[in-house]
Amino acid sequence: MKKTNLFKEYIDQIESLIKEVSNHFPIPNSVPHYENLKYKGFRYRHDISQKTEELAVFLKLVRIVSLLNACLTLIREGYCNEVIALCRSLDEESQDIHFLYLTKLDSQNSCSKLKESLLKGFYNEEEENKNHVKRSEIRIAIDKL
Repeated sequence: MKKTNLFKEYIDQIESLIKEVSNHFPIPNSVPHYENLKYKGFRYRHDISQKTEELAVFLKLVRIVSLLNACLTLIREGYCNEVIALCRSLDEESQDIHFLYLTKLDSQNSCSKLKESLLKGFYNEEEENKNHVKRSEIRIAIDKL
């Protein structure tokens, strides 16, 4: 139990940093959500002008904290094998952040189309014809940058 408490302390530190940084980003709007023309409640979404690379990185960091908390809960309940699936998601979110950071440093814009596709897919997570970027493309781009 002591080890999970230490892990929770680290997660709490990251979470408090994210809360501080959140003041630098716009608050999302509450928009109605429909499924098959049936009202299903609402979701939070940002306006198109607010959908930046920086916001995407921030939201991915928020997801990482959520995934870490989920891992901790599963470990405490004895579901250690299930944590492996979440680790893959953690790895992918980290790769996306790394890729977006490296593209900021890339003066030649060699990966601009891939970055555009990644951001489009991230912000259009509800659309059925979502523009998926293959994980292998992100890994190759990171290696090139």
